[in-house]
Amino acid sequence: MLMSDKSNEEKQVEFFKVFNPSEDLKLQTKIGQVGGLDTNMNGNLVVFHRGSRVWQFDSFMGNNFNKNKYKAIKENTLTLIDVKKSEEIFSWGANRFYMPHGLTIDFDNNIWVTDVALHQVMKFNPRNLEEPELVLGVEFKPGNAENQFCKPTDVSVSETSGHVFISDGYCNHRVVEFDKSGHFLGVYEDKKHPLQVVHSVALVEKLNLVCTVSRQDDSYGFTFYADESRFGQFKQRWNSLERDLEGVHDIALSPDGSAIYLGQLNGEIDEFTYE
Repeated sequence: MLMSDKSNEEKQVEFFKVFNPSEDLKLQTKIGQVGGLDTNMNGNLVVFHRGSRVWQFDSFMGNNFNKNKYKAIKENTLTLIDVKKSEEIFSWGANRFYMPHGLTIDFDNNIWVTDVALHQVMKFNPRNLEEPELVLGVEFKPGNAENQFCKPTDVSVSETSGHVFISDGYCNHRVVEFDKSGHFLGVYEDKKHPLQVVHSVALVEKLNLVCTVSRQDDSYGFTFYADESRFGQFKQRWNSLERDLEGVHDIALSPDGSAIYLGQLNGEIDEFTYE
């Protein structure tokens, strides 16, 4: 795997470990297509997957999920794994989700997931994983109102304020901010250069910035201001000067906010230093 930076140097990155969850770990649950994954504060891995569901050409009719043909996924779709012991701790989510997509664990160990078929975002408290503590969006009803999404893709949660930032997503071309109770606060979008598939979102809290990546915009990254005086204003659009980015799927930041990492579907990771 190669990592490139603005110095135009390429660095070799070694894989620490690669495994097939269903074959290499002692799991009762068969892991399907992985929509999202994250580690909790105990170091355990949570995987949000699609079980037996596969995203097909007829899964959606426009922006609406084909629920007449495809029912809720019958298997558990959220699996908590103790990787050190190579065993499953707990699984849940059967008969609840239709097309799992993104998963984020916040600083209080809450689990946030997005389902692009339901057009919803759910928060699970670690003390009660069976039922969501908070649900945002209207079930099976895509839209761009304050309480609606259209195929939301990812979630990022502020450590300082608890505010929730949702990349929305495949059709609304925006990032939406809510407070920790789920009340709408505002929208981040670029009117001049509309985002296409807003696939992932990350925060640079010390700089009051929201970063996102749009998978279909020749894989450009976008940055917005998040402070009160410039709330939601577009700051900049960025891409690699050395080569084109293709199929960017996720975005992550270094802890100090000095570097932005883009993960691509071709297995490469690009690093950008923030100026």
